Amino acid sequence: MQQGKSTATRRFIIAVASAKGGTGKTSLAANLAATFALSDMPVAVLDLDPQDALYAHLDPVGGHSEGIVGASLDGRHWADIARYSPNGAMVLPYGKTSHTAHQVFERALVNEPDWLAQGLDSLDLSPNCLVVLDTSSTMSGLSAQALGLADLVLIPLLADAASYATVPAMRQLLDAYPPRHDRGRESLYIVNQLDAADELSRDVARLMRRELASRLGGEVAIDPVFRRAHASRCSIFDYDANSRGANDLLACARVIARRFPVTQDA
Repeated sequence: MQQGKSTATRRFIIAVASAKGGTGKTSLAANLAATFALSDMPVAVLDLDPQDALYAHLDPVGGHSEGIVGASLDGRHWADIARYSPNGAMVLPYGKTSHTAHQVFERALVNEPDWLAQGLDSLDLSPNCLVVLDTSSTMSGLSAQALGLADLVLIPLLADAASYATVPAMRQLLDAYPPRHDRGRESLYIVNQLDAADELSRDVARLMRRELASRLGGEVAIDPVFRRAHASRCSIFDYDANSRGANDLLACARVIARRFPVTQDA
């Protein structure tokens, strides 16, 4: 995908999910959101993970806000706490919450199965907006709602045996939480932080290519620029748009874009 103009024909929701921590899920969600925002596509990215780490990858103007959980518990509108990254993506953090507040929130979700959908509707997003949901690697009521809303579930895997072993569990999880719409839902895997200099990493990546086949959405090489960008509180494109990692993400974005109704002007 070039950084030209992209126009989706309807709102499209991507849930970024993982059955284990440490796969680079949040970094992938943030930087893919930046990828599409740079192509002039309206993008909203929401942090649904209590670790509340997403905003640090995008450095939204105005800094960190209260977050969607605190705003909801206080009866505030989500639009009041929305921030925008330098590349134009709307950013809504999970928010810094106490353990007690998090428990209260999760209990409330049991009786509000449409909480996330209603929150998104309240934002009055553009009809062609791309919504990226960074879910928690620990399954929660909020993550379950995200999987139900998603048109595409994006699953990062490390090129190691432990990550590959989670693939069956991830399939079971998707079966347990089917889409709550009639548009159908796809899933794509991304091999993340691939170390081409490591023989085991290369071997596992080859296995993943063979086993995942058309469900493989791309590979992102391990690149120190990701860490530097994170330390600088910006996307990899704001830090070094010509880096290996940035180019790998652009290749993944091209594959993802073919999964939803979008036209591009190069």
